[in-house]
Amino acid sequence: MSLYDDFIKYSIKILQQRIFDEQKIGKRVGNINILKARLKQAEVNLEKYLTRIISETNVTSLSDLFISISGTMEKIEQEQIQGKVNIMTMHKAKGLDADVVFIVGAEKQFIPGKNLGESEGDERRLFYVSITRARHSLFITYCKERIKEQRYLGSESGKSKRQLTPFLEDSFLKPEYIS
Repeated sequence: MSLYDDFIKYSIKILQQRIFDEQKIGKRVGNINILKARLKQAEVNLEKYLTRIISETNVTSLSDLFISISGTMEKIEQEQIQGKVNIMTMHKAKGLDADVVFIVGAEKQFIPGKNLGESEGDERRLFYVSITRARHSLFITYCKERIKEQRYLGSESGKSKRQLTPFLEDSFLKPEYIS
């Protein structure tokens, strides 16, 4: 081979690499444009959401708005009223019992969710404690499919198909499907 042939091969290799790099850059620019559009839509959705909260709650300050958005669940959990519906996390249910208990969202993506290994055992025990809180009736719900924003919840973010928690797979409890 001559020096000329080597030069041509090297030049072709460099040009091929540049073309490949430009294609990758083009894909990245496309991804960035998609991300920008999604962020813009999220901003619009957030503005609509906050506007609705402001109009429904008549908040007059930023701190009141933050309380309306985030601080309510913890306060609700602390208010356990006899003879009323009480909403609480599984952690708050420890040591309590009720005539009727609903466990909502008993999906593999939430229970155990991302907690695998040793912490999966903790999730199993917590689920057991939750099940045993019911004195008379126990209702366990889960979705076979989540749509829109809800598909981003849980350990498999973005996937809409859901499965029943594996903690119930071998139990005597069999799901009834309601459309």
